[in-house]
Amino acid sequence: MLGMNMNPDMKDPFIRPDGDAGRRGAMLVLASAAAAVVMLSALLLLGYVGRMRSGQTARERAAQAGLTSAGAGEWLAWSLSGRGLQPRDLDGTSFESGGFSTRMDLLSTAPVPPASVTIGEFPAGTAAVASDGSISLLTPSGDSLEVKVFDPSGRWFDQLPSLRVPEGSVIAGTGSGSGYLFAVITADPEPSVLFTARDGSVTRCEAPALEPAWTAAEAGLLDGMPAVVLYRSEGPVIAILRNGSLLQGGSAVEAALGLDCAGTPVHAGEGPASIVRCDADMDGADDLAAVSPSRITCFTASGTVFSDSVPGASPAAWGFSRVSSGFVVCWEGASGRTWRRLGWSGFQSIDPVAALSGPSWTGLLHEGCNCVAGDAGGLRIASCASGESMLLAGGRPVFADIDGGPPDAIIWNGGSLSVVLDPVEGEGTGSLWRLSTMEEPGSTRIDTLFIPVYMDGSGALSVRTGGA
Repeated sequence: MLGMNMNPDMKDPFIRPDGDAGRRGAMLVLASAAAAVVMLSALLLLGYVGRMRSGQTARERAAQAGLTSAGAGEWLAWSLSGRGLQPRDLDGTSFESGGFSTRMDLLSTAPVPPASVTIGEFPAGTAAVASDGSISLLTPSGDSLEVKVFDPSGRWFDQLPSLRVPEGSVIAGTGSGSGYLFAVITADPEPSVLFTARDGSVTRCEAPALEPAWTAAEAGLLDGMPAVVLYRSEGPVIAILRNGSLLQGGSAVEAALGLDCAGTPVHAGEGPASIVRCDADMDGADDLAAVSPSRITCFTASGTVFSDSVPGASPAAWGFSRVSSGFVVCWEGASGRTWRRLGWSGFQSIDPVAALSGPSWTGLLHEGCNCVAGDAGGLRIASCASGESMLLAGGRPVFADIDGGPPDAIIWNGGSLSVVLDPVEGEGTGSLWRLSTMEEPGSTRIDTLFIPVYMDGSGALSVRTGGA
């Protein structure tokens, strides 16, 4: 047949030949396939690396944008406090850092109450004592006290060794700068004092028996030495120093007037007891006022002693008032309330300013340049200008200098402990801001920031966290 090769010795040209040529072809096919796989892997790897680089770059830009926004917030706070600028002066301004720019837009301003810091929840029976710029929390545990020391912000605490204390003891804290924490004082007629240092070490001092027993105590420094002064209704009766020295009689009064870094007074026994350190007679020197259930006694730095009492009445509220030009006391009895002030010739009745007469104050009052702070159904402040008052917190406040400024208020509400910083400085001004930082074209980081600014009695401004 035409085109057919019938010779059996001839190979079919359409059958794949054997030998080297065939192997070379197979290897070429395999090499081509491997090259394609390598190329595809390389392309995938390059794509992955590109995406990694792109993601890393985006993360770096986002991080830098966050740093720039945080820097803008710090600059705002410094401008409002350190530079004394008003929020409206900074509205629409920009802050640049790390190649990024943050625009700051003012959203609103409003008054804010004094800054408040919540310390936390603690077991029943825990006592909070202001001590050398911190707060010591003392929790009963058998015949001992567990001691934790917090800073004013409540962000850290030190756990001290347990402290064994006699039953019926009271604890007097110290003021800022004392260098030690508190003194544990036995309430028995034979007083002994446990001076407790910041490292937990304890020094014990004995004192002679007091008849009648003391009713109030203060802890502080006397010529740099930790000391405790014990009071009765008539005034200071004994000073106990950590080195074991004892001062009595007139020396005890001199020691009380010279006590530095004194903490919040504590009392033992029944009836109100308070020790007030202030320029009671407005002569420029610090004096001492002792409050008992039926009498007020002022010991002046010049050596003069003033006393006051009202038949059938007891001190209801007391404190130093610059607006009223001296030490004032509110006597309360069946006929109502009577306000009296210490003048050059002694105590005289006065018509109180609105900040004193408005709320039903109880106990020690503190006055700043803006308002009066005290206990009136809870921690309350009253404007020195208008007399309008504001309740800041429920519970009975205990005033102490915790942060080195004006008196602060320690407040228990159930088992929750909080601190209101410098309430006598009154309300501050809070400003709400929108911070806009462009991370990349078409993407903007938005943060909101609230900045509370407060003014102290000298006119200085500060920013404190926690205000409303």
